[in-house]
Amino acid sequence: MTQLSATQRAETVLAPLRLSKEKMEELRTAFKDELLRGLEMHKKHGLKWVPEECSLRMLDSCVSQIPTGDEVGVFYALDFGGTNVRAVRCELVGGGKIVSQQSLK
Repeated sequence: MTQLSATQRAETVLAPLRLSKEKMEELRTAFKDELLRGLEMHKKHGLKWVPEECSLRMLDSCVSQIPTGDEVGVFYALDFGGTNVRAVRCELVGGGKIVSQQSLK
């Protein structure tokens, strides 16, 4: 009975998880198409999720314009994750510059 090295054991586990370039491109295209379907669904149905039209649940970002970098002011963001909460205070000072403070609990 041959003893496998740690590298060989790792390779045995990882080999089935590796994707060819073609498969990755196929997945990228499918994901992009699904995102576009989700955006179209929001245009037609607002916030209603219609699983027959898109398998991804998406939230509208409510961003009406692309930032220019000239924005100024203080803005706050809250991120509620599964196991933590993050608060960010960003001060936009124009010229594409940001001063931020983060707190992770």
